[in-house]
Amino acid sequence: EYTLFSKVHLTTLEKRIRYREGKALGDLDKALRVLEANPDIDIRIWKMLIRSYEATLSIGAKQNFQIARNIIGGLVAKLPDSDQRKAELLTLLDRQNMRSEILGATFDLSGTSFDGQPISKTSNEFTALVFLDRNQKSAGMMQEIMRGFASGGAFRPILAFKRDFVEQDKEKFDQIPRRVMVANRETALKYLESFPCDHFPYLLLIDQNGVVVAGNLSVVQTGNRIATFSRKNKP
Repeated sequence: EYTLFSKVHLTTLEKRIRYREGKALGDLDKALRVLEANPDIDIRIWKMLIRSYEATLSIGAKQNFQIARNIIGGLVAKLPDSDQRKAELLTLLDRQNMRSEILGATFDLSGTSFDGQPISKTSNEFTALVFLDRNQKSAGMMQEIMRGFASGGAFRPILAFKRDFVEQDKEKFDQIPRRVMVANRETALKYLESFPCDHFPYLLLIDQNGVVVAGNLSVVQTGNRIATFSRKNKP
């Protein structure tokens, strides 16, 4: 089934959209047409496409996001109710829409870190709220953040893990720079209740007033966005 999408390089589509590769949005349009012609493909490919076009939110292309979501939504609606994929895909689309609507809204960051430190609702700097799971991509993003803070950081990072900690995790926390806050279980669950995250890692950029100003960012994109906001706010 993946060969159907060979010309649009589906496995790299999300990353190419995120970094504004010239043909990425065109390939997204072609991929949606392939899906329309082949709606019986495995649900994993549906999910890959849904995740790919969500990367448009990271570059502020909400119109492209909405167009792609409407197309996918229409295709899902055409699936027979007896199709076991339909209910799962509808749920995924609803949760994705909730994620998109958090942009521009206030997010309550108040809580407690793993080591008992209070997490303030707002900050005098930008906050990167990072949702993580026990997968390779999450580990990679966490390492990027820690490397950045070894030489100083441009934002306040808060890490929220999908799963509860085990003893092996707790032993590793001593290696985390002090400025990188790890939410305790209660606080992480509070964040996850407010933000229905389905794929990890997922980074929200929140300004000094607690407003979500960008979402679904990579660490590199986060630094670039903060630099852009800082330039705009200079007197």
